[in-house]
Amino acid sequence: HQNSLEIANQLESVISTLLTLARCESGETTPKRETISLLPMIHEIWGNYARSAQDRFLEADLPTLEPEVFFSTDPALFHHIAANLISNAVAYAPEKSWVSIRIEAGNLSIANLAPQLTETDLEHLFQRYWRKDDARTGGTHTGLGLSLAQACAELCGLEIVPSLQHGVLTMTIALPTLFKSSHALPTS
Repeated sequence: HQNSLEIANQLESVISTLLTLARCESGETTPKRETISLLPMIHEIWGNYARSAQDRFLEADLPTLEPEVFFSTDPALFHHIAANLISNAVAYAPEKSWVSIRIEAGNLSIANLAPQLTETDLEHLFQRYWRKDDARTGGTHTGLGLSLAQACAELCGLEIVPSLQHGVLTMTIALPTLFKSSHALPTS
């Protein structure tokens, strides 16, 4: 029964991802603009993957919660973007390595060791179902997460830029109208 439940849950996840991807690409999804507090969202998403990170002996380098960082975007779409990038970093970083999430100079970046990737792999990262090798075909990942993240980013007017330096994969998103506050939101 447990195996059947896992298969059913994975199928449900694939169908949900494909529907969201189709809605994004067909223009059915209209982004909403809201000011979000970025750090609590990042920490909440990390909380969803912290157990997996611990099971793989990954060290986490997370941004602190002060000062708060705000920017304007669609909260649900941005949640898809950040969750997929963090999920991939946790799933594909080698065991006993690390995942780093930084907010600096108006950018959100998520980095992890990726010794198996090459510079030519970067052009394939956002293709549906692309996987570097057979080792990436098991588990709960379907090869759709980065395609969905990219589609959501495009709807939000954002771009996910992958880079590979010295075996470290970094996914960077420039966050327009980023501002910080230790007290209240600025008035417009």
